[in-house]
Amino acid sequence: CHVKGGTVSGTQGVGGIVGRGLKTGVVENCSNAAVVTASSANAGGIAGAMYYDQDPAGAGDRAPFAVRGCENSGAVKGQSVAVGGIVGLSTTCDISNCTNSGTVTGGGTSVGGIAGEQKFGGTVSGCTNKAAATVSGNQYVGGIVGWVRYNGAGGTYNTSLSVTVKDCVNEAPVEGTNCVAGIVGDIYWSCTLT
Repeated sequence: CHVKGGTVSGTQGVGGIVGRGLKTGVVENCSNAAVVTASSANAGGIAGAMYYDQDPAGAGDRAPFAVRGCENSGAVKGQSVAVGGIVGLSTTCDISNCTNSGTVTGGGTSVGGIAGEQKFGGTVSGCTNKAAATVSGNQYVGGIVGWVRYNGAGGTYNTSLSVTVKDCVNEAPVEGTNCVAGIVGDIYWSCTLT
């Protein structure tokens, strides 16, 4: 699926291809060139939010959610949290071999060239944020992922899950105030960078 231009706008859960994915699914070989704008949270060039609301089996198994081989060239803007060039909010989702060349701008926290937030588990691998894609926000701003984190009640999510960020490249300027980095702006809980 390919969105060749125009605009996509809403309050939250706004994406060029998918607004919000919940439970299971794969988004593969899709592209977006539209400007994506959320007046609140969760804006992404491909998907606004992709998540499973709790650990599926209760034993560390991730939901079979994936975003693979997708490209975004449209500007992505959000006013609150979780703004990403590919996925705004990614919870136990695997994002692989994706490319962003659209500017990503967040008015609040967790802004990333690929994912705004990567929560609880999942991977971001083989992704590239291109030089034209300036990433800017307030805090937790990263060229690949803005914020890797765990939150919520201890019994809700399996606390042994860890996020992996590997084989990613950022070529773009990254701007913010606190917790700003070329790859991951902030890590809270558990993450492996390779």
